[in-house]
Amino acid sequence: MPTLPLKDAKTFKEQISILKARGLKIDHPIKAARFLSSVNYYRFSGYCLSYYSSPNVFRDGTTFEEIQECYMFDAELRGILYPIICEIEIRLRTQIANYWGLNKEKELTTKFLTFPNEKASKEFMAKIRQEIKRNRTSPAVAHHIKKYGNRFPIWVAIEFFTMGTLSKFFRAMTSSDRKQIIGKSYKEKTKVLESWFQCLTVLRNRCAHHGRLYNWIFTSIPRTPKASKYTYDNSLFSQLMVVKSLYHNTSVWNKNKLKKIVDLCNRHSSAIDLTLLGFPEDWQNLMKKNHSFFEFIEHSFAHRITQ
Repeated sequence: MPTLPLKDAKTFKEQISILKARGLKIDHPIKAARFLSSVNYYRFSGYCLSYYSSPNVFRDGTTFEEIQECYMFDAELRGILYPIICEIEIRLRTQIANYWGLNKEKELTTKFLTFPNEKASKEFMAKIRQEIKRNRTSPAVAHHIKKYGNRFPIWVAIEFFTMGTLSKFFRAMTSSDRKQIIGKSYKEKTKVLESWFQCLTVLRNRCAHHGRLYNWIFTSIPRTPKASKYTYDNSLFSQLMVVKSLYHNTSVWNKNKLKKIVDLCNRHSSAIDLTLLGFPEDWQNLMKKNHSFFEFIEHSFAHRITQ
């Protein structure tokens, strides 16, 4: 199959001319060029897709400032989501490390894990060793290399897992081990959580690497829990429902995290279309968390251990 030659690079002035030729209204070309010099035309063009009436033709009246505001909305949304996902990730690390260290083994091996074959098992351990080696100058790694002969307990090694590795570790556990962790910390079934952790990995990486969320179609579809009134799909909103469900503190979610998302959407309402993100009309109600029995048990346990 013949391939096309690569396009020539364009100056910022030429990029502005291309956008104008496609029907974009640009009243302040110098400001627009300055913005493009900071964000990259190719990145910006991804946001333009939602404003086309046909390929490379903008809807009548579309302004540069409108798309710029959409870009800023997306950047702010990533800034809200990433710390939340980090909290979920750290909590999952803690729950796994605590259970594994107390009930299985101190040193991390694949003895109690179930992989499809020996090759997958070796590749998993090789990935972990690679991550530890990459962090060999950190005090924790240097300490265990020197004092313990390059052997690492689970509660140390897990700190060097990527979210993807953490998700794989969870999937490789036996069903009974997964249920032990889930029963103490999460209310959903194991198959649902496996799916959610995979989706969370993708969302986390998009946020961490500044990937576009606006009008993005996700390849991983979260499993829909049996009791859910909402059917999960490949939209951003479904990913947000996963984040909501995995977040452990109901009060903090409703009063702080969700409020930030609602305020952000309201602030940029003139430039964004939430239906392109899969948001239903009653999205704010769907995104609210209800206090669960599991949270009550967790709070009771925390109260007891501090007495």
